[in-house]
Amino acid sequence: MVLPVLLLILFAIMEYGWLMVHQIVLINAVSTGARAAIRANPEELAPYTAKDYTVKAFWIGTLTRDQVLAEMPADNPKRVYVSVPAWDYEPITHFLPSALLPKSLNAASVMVFP
Repeated sequence: MVLPVLLLILFAIMEYGWLMVHQIVLINAVSTGARAAIRANPEELAPYTAKDYTVKAFWIGTLTRDQVLAEMPADNPKRVYVSVPAWDYEPITHFLPSALLPKSLNAASVMVFP
């Protein structure tokens, strides 16, 4: 009687920990991509550089360049927007109901050129 409750708690801790690790790594990858775009030379290559560095920095899963959005508006101040609007999250235990977990994660970062 006690074992199922303890297993539920244990798997919930593991699953939400795994979810938070993925979210943190995704946020850091998007920030790394934006930081790399700031340093891109020439500035026309900034969106492409941002996509490449975001994909390289996301070490915990599979992220493609098509999933990363990067743009550099023409108006002042010069800035770069980098985002991943929807990365499909795959649960580690599959023990919790799907209603308790998100189906996708997202992150965004904006950096201004010096």
